[in-house]
Amino acid sequence: MRGSRFSIGDIQNAKSYRSDAGVQFINLIGTPNNSFGRYRNDYFSNFIGWNDYNNHLVGMYNPTNTYVSFENVYLGTSSNEIFDIINTDASDGGSGFFTYDNARIEPYEEAHGMVWKVLVNGVDAQDNYDLMDPVGVGSNQFKIYFNRAMDTLVAPQVSYGVREPYTQKTISEEGTWSPDGKIYSVTHEVKIGAADGINRIRVKNARDLDYFEIPVENIRFNMLVQSAGSASSGFFATADLGKISLDWEAPSAELLEDVLGYNMYRHKAITDSTFTEPVKINESLISDISFTDFDVVEGETYYYQYKILRTNFEESDFSKTVSTSPLTSVLGDSNGDFSVNVLDLVQDVDHILGNNPQPFIFKAADVNADGSINVLDIVGTVDIINSPATSSYVASSTNPDLPFYSNVPVGEATFYWDGDDLFVESKHSIGGLQLAFEEGFQYTLNSSLSNFEWSNYGQEESRILMMYSFSGLAIAPGKTKLLTRLSSDSSLDIERAVTGTPDGLKLTPLYMDFELEEIEAPAQKDRLKIVKFYPNPTAGEVNLKYYLPANMDLLNITLYSMQGEVLFTDNTLKNTKGIGEKQFNFDDLRSGIYFFVLDAIINGEIKQREVRKIIKV
Repeated sequence: MRGSRFSIGDIQNAKSYRSDAGVQFINLIGTPNNSFGRYRNDYFSNFIGWNDYNNHLVGMYNPTNTYVSFENVYLGTSSNEIFDIINTDASDGGSGFFTYDNARIEPYEEAHGMVWKVLVNGVDAQDNYDLMDPVGVGSNQFKIYFNRAMDTLVAPQVSYGVREPYTQKTISEEGTWSPDGKIYSVTHEVKIGAADGINRIRVKNARDLDYFEIPVENIRFNMLVQSAGSASSGFFATADLGKISLDWEAPSAELLEDVLGYNMYRHKAITDSTFTEPVKINESLISDISFTDFDVVEGETYYYQYKILRTNFEESDFSKTVSTSPLTSVLGDSNGDFSVNVLDLVQDVDHILGNNPQPFIFKAADVNADGSINVLDIVGTVDIINSPATSSYVASSTNPDLPFYSNVPVGEATFYWDGDDLFVESKHSIGGLQLAFEEGFQYTLNSSLSNFEWSNYGQEESRILMMYSFSGLAIAPGKTKLLTRLSSDSSLDIERAVTGTPDGLKLTPLYMDFELEEIEAPAQKDRLKIVKFYPNPTAGEVNLKYYLPANMDLLNITLYSMQGEVLFTDNTLKNTKGIGEKQFNFDDLRSGIYFFVLDAIINGEIKQREVRKIIKV
């Protein structure tokens, strides 16, 4: 009651007092012999003082009485336990002790109009908050109780939110009054846009029959909202080899009519009760109601939640959480069919060539556990097929139950030129090799090696030559000619190399007395990806470079304003697998922020989506 001055007569005649912080209402029986004594400064020495910092009732200035009893006084709650928790007396740092064994459980009707209770779906939002089920999407009933009959021509304004002023969501539906004018009931449709978490209920604008407008009530009543969580009851995670499949149900138009797409988030457990922060794992916006996470490791448990992205580019709260662990694979089973055969070799080659085969069980394919897929894994898998009991297996320090091939070199393979001929020399048999030359390098292979499988492919401005055998063929120890350079203009340099024995063991590749760097498979994606988008911020010109994992029927560009207005469309982009590029000019746009949306469409449906923010200067 800071800043308020009342006389003793005011107290004796009052039926209700309220702090100017808008916390609670204290209804009193004013009698000449009541225990509420003299006035001191801006507070009542034996009356209730309000703590201006935490909105709690504090103990009295009471030099004579040790205990202050609230006989027949309404204290803002029907629960003495709650009053003991939310208010402060000497035991909590105040100056006096409260006793309220006989406190009144309802406010007095003689006091001015006030909200004294709010029921949400039949549960008291203050006294029984701990017993209240979370409020989810759909119909929810709110009942606002007043201490006296109200003017039923004036409907209260009811809202809720997670932060002040608690008006993020307004209950706009029309309600009804009880016959005695003391209860206002309204059924409210909670949608996914409601903020999940603890929401404070706010009531204002009602008026009693004495034309007294109620003080704003925004302190006592709370509810736990789980709009996104309740709408995601159909969210499931399915474990598979090298992947986890996630499926969910799209919200109905009644719940959310402006769905742009979905973002998937993942976290892992640190301990039984602590987790890593959720990280978004989709590189482009998910337009379907399914997503497959291939970036998983056996033995790990993954937890997933998704958010809905709306057309105003705001995300909903998190869905419920689902979790699972990928299935355990067999070494060499790169395609996840629980057997190791030539199909896995084809899968390995496809991955090395950058074709992004799916599924691809990286941990199973990487038979020597060196973190890279190359020709060593092919010859190792051949060895598994031909001699499953080979002694080349070693126990992995990270997974002792799954034996890997050793990735410690057992010898060397030296490459050198004799004129235009390239030779390899080693004390060991060679079962596979990869050599990287500059782009445009031309050659002919040694005809005596024609029984091997040979691949010639481009990767990152290099020309890669790969030799292997599905049947266990090998180049004998000693000196062997590999190929002949066709053009004297071609560089003789070997940029990188991988060499291994027929049983999958590593040989160190040497060239001009230097150890060559290894060749790794190219990065591969199974989704549409914007590779480059520049300059950004831009004065108008924007360059787009994108990657498509497969052929699409159509690629479509849409430019949105921050308000969701469509400002530009284009469907002339290259829609075939691989890299595409195009330049756009947005000189006519005003300075500001815009959203650039790239959609990949098959059979009239958006299969994949990428979104970028543009800043126009």
